Amino acid sequence: MNSIKKYLHEYLEQAGKSDGDRTYVKTTSGSYSYRQVYDMVLKYENFFKENQIRSTERVIIYSSKNVSSIAIMAACSRAKAIYVPISSANPAPRAILIINETEPHFVVCDKLTGLELIEAGLNINLLLEEDEINIYFYTDSGKLLKESDNIGFILFTSGSTGNPKGVIISHAAAGAFIQWSSEEMGISKVDRIASIAPFNFDLSVFD
Repeated sequence: MNSIKKYLHEYLEQAGKSDGDRTYVKTTSGSYSYRQVYDMVLKYENFFKENQIRSTERVIIYSSKNVSSIAIMAACSRAKAIYVPISSANPAPRAILIINETEPHFVVCDKLTGLELIEAGLNINLLLEEDEINIYFYTDSGKLLKESDNIGFILFTSGSTGNPKGVIISHAAAGAFIQWSSEEMGISKVDRIASIAPFNFDLSVFD
């Protein structure tokens, strides 16, 4: 039995060292190896640190599913920031409710969702523009959380019976789920997983 990693990015880091040239992600835009994705992770981590993100600050990911978003999640883990995924299927007003609730340092969007937030009146400043994502600054005065809680990400409920509510997930809890599901289903590095669930759904952690 493998030990549970302290941080989620360590799973990708380990695979990058042992199987760097193996395919990690296949999308409609192409295939990406573990090493290619991890290089993206380091790039975004450096960007975060250059723009003075602090430990436990939040990063909203309001985007369609793409390889850059995956790299952003691991970069948050390396920077000890907390990512908060929002499905691009959610309307901008709902995303703004979550943004106001979490007070993120950065808001990561694709071209469409970024435009929708701006048109809905959210005050964000563009810092980085790429093919798949844009990164906007939101605030540097958000409340800091306890580092000892080792929070990895926050998933928000559907809000079908009221305002959406955030559920805090630690790195340890997510790692235990990853390990249990992999061992229970006998998944190895030769298998392929179809990632269907949106990133704000808990099953996406298994993917």
